[in-house]
Amino acid sequence: MGFKDIKQTAKIGGRKAKHPVNAEIEPVYEKALALIDSGEHEKARRVLMGLVELYPDEPRLLNSIGATYFQEEGDAVEAERYFREALKRAPDLSPALANLSSLFGSLERFDEAAEYARRAIKYNPESAIPWMNLGLYYVRLGDLKSGLEYFLAAYSFDDGYLPAAYNAACALTELGRTDEALEYLKKAAVKKRLREGALDDPVLAPLRESQEFKEIIAAIGEGRE
Repeated sequence: MGFKDIKQTAKIGGRKAKHPVNAEIEPVYEKALALIDSGEHEKARRVLMGLVELYPDEPRLLNSIGATYFQEEGDAVEAERYFREALKRAPDLSPALANLSSLFGSLERFDEAAEYARRAIKYNPESAIPWMNLGLYYVRLGDLKSGLEYFLAAYSFDDGYLPAAYNAACALTELGRTDEALEYLKKAAVKKRLREGALDDPVLAPLRESQEFKEIIAAIGEGRE
């Protein structure tokens, strides 16, 4: 338990983002992204593979295919291959850089994870996932204060990204800042998986005897997935 690693791919961005897909295939592409969001990775991959046959050099298609391998099967080899193919066509494609960062973090290749997170931030400073990845990198180095700064940055850019709030709560707890930790735990606990994790997470043990912790868990109720 403790700090939450992530197996979530970076958001794609809309038509104003760099390297948008060809307008002709955008409606089908959006359906494929919706399938990824709903966890139907194999079905999404079939759609994306069909689009790649028509447009083999579209970097966002390749990045999204990599995401289906990373999220569903944990197939690191295929995921990395497609993320790198996307970057061959668009070296500044922030989602692909962020996705490689997440992939390398999951493989415990932490220096590479940090390198790609920094590159992702260079091209898209407001993408939450690379900030989160850098936070995890510094926590692994034992630098909790720097880790906390990156978790808070991730949450500030996307307040719906609740793993960042959870990790901020963990870092604040270990730094002895329990009142602030409870504040961020309250935000994270809206998500059922994170709320359940907080109930036996050893990092959060100093919070569990407090009345406020019990009230947070009780008030959220079933929450959301």
